[in-house]
Amino acid sequence: MIKTIVLDADNVVFKKISPIIINQLQKLSGKSEKDVISIRKKYWEKTKIGIITEKENWLGSKKKGYEQGIFGELEIPKEKYPLFITQLKKSYKLNNGCIKFLNKLKSEKFKLYLFSNSSYYTIEKPYVIFKLNNYFEFAYFSHKMKLAKPDLNSFKLFITRTKINPKESLFIDDKDKNLIVAKDLGFNIFKFTNPKDFNQILKK
Repeated sequence: MIKTIVLDADNVVFKKISPIIINQLQKLSGKSEKDVISIRKKYWEKTKIGIITEKENWLGSKKKGYEQGIFGELEIPKEKYPLFITQLKKSYKLNNGCIKFLNKLKSEKFKLYLFSNSSYYTIEKPYVIFKLNNYFEFAYFSHKMKLAKPDLNSFKLFITRTKINPKESLFIDDKDKNLIVAKDLGFNIFKFTNPKDFNQILKK
């Protein structure tokens, strides 16, 4: 019997933000999509586990190999940073039907948890803006917990912090690599592909 619902944030609760970030960086730098994606991925791997901060991610860090930041490597003037962040915050959007979905689950007495790879401006800030703490018992932000999916230890830490029973939980994510680990730990799983899936989940 399912008692708990565990949701990913990016591309499940929120509309996917990565394409918006890539597009903004391309416009600011004039670089190719391939180059922008490669550089962002390099920094994201450290940002999502809190090795470098959000600001260091964009503007540079003391960590070896990450001194320039994304802006430096893409040759974007640092004075463009405030406008970039303003535009990023304006791009936050919940997936269509998400609030209705959360309200329905809450009314049915399911316990809801967020389990997301994150940085401050990509996940934590919109979580606060949309007041999602009204729905979730606990939000796992990888940049704060220092462990990110699909690392098995991130799942173990999430289970320890929430004290949930995976066999009584439905894990909803859009990435196969995360779903595989969840299934191995006993979670019931659902691969999220688009907002129409909210209705499919409710029917089940």
